[in-house]
Amino acid sequence: MKIRSLLIVLLSFSQLNAQLVINNGAKMVINGGTSSTPAYVVLDNPTATPISTNGATNGIISESEYNILQYNLKTGTTAITVPYMSSYLESFPLTLNVTAAGSGSGNIRFSTVVPPVRATGFNNFLYRPSDVTNMYGGSTIVNNSDKTIDRFWIIDATGYTTKPAVNLTFTYIDAEHAANGGNTITELNLRAQRFNPTTDSWEGYSSYLPTGTINKQPTLCQM
Repeated sequence: MKIRSLLIVLLSFSQLNAQLVINNGAKMVINGGTSSTPAYVVLDNPTATPISTNGATNGIISESEYNILQYNLKTGTTAITVPYMSSYLESFPLTLNVTAAGSGSGNIRFSTVVPPVRATGFNNFLYRPSDVTNMYGGSTIVNNSDKTIDRFWIIDATGYTTKPAVNLTFTYIDAEHAANGGNTITELNLRAQRFNPTTDSWEGYSSYLPTGTINKQPTLCQM
């Protein structure tokens, strides 16, 4: 992929404990990315805490798969919490903890996708990421969007010889699992599931079962 526009925040190894600091109610907005010209914020210091905030009123608004936060973790093991906020200024941080380092000069890329209008967002098929071809479950060709949070998370490890092993903690916004035009979610049954673009299917019926634990206070799913 040839990138022709790039927003970069480089946190150099030569800077002691360099990090992105978002304080005093500040918001960072990543927008304008497209499939041919993604927008990136790049964090380039895997030896220090990459992002720091002083509360839930600070965060990053970035609600398109082509608006990307890239963490150049490489062989490091430093955790990252991405202080995501919705366009409605609701906080839903995502944390990645490394349990075993990877090898190679790799990075982790984060983005998230939501419906353009929340009130009709239950049909995830209408705003799915480009790699997601369906919202089916198993061999049944039925749109299962009504059982799904009205948001996608895209987390890619790229450039590694061996990818790091990680634990992920997602938080989600109550309004995005509520009955937005048709959701019928039982919150305590929520689990994380991933889409395999090679097989055009949601894994969970053979190789990768829906996984994780749910905690309604705060609202999060850990895997």
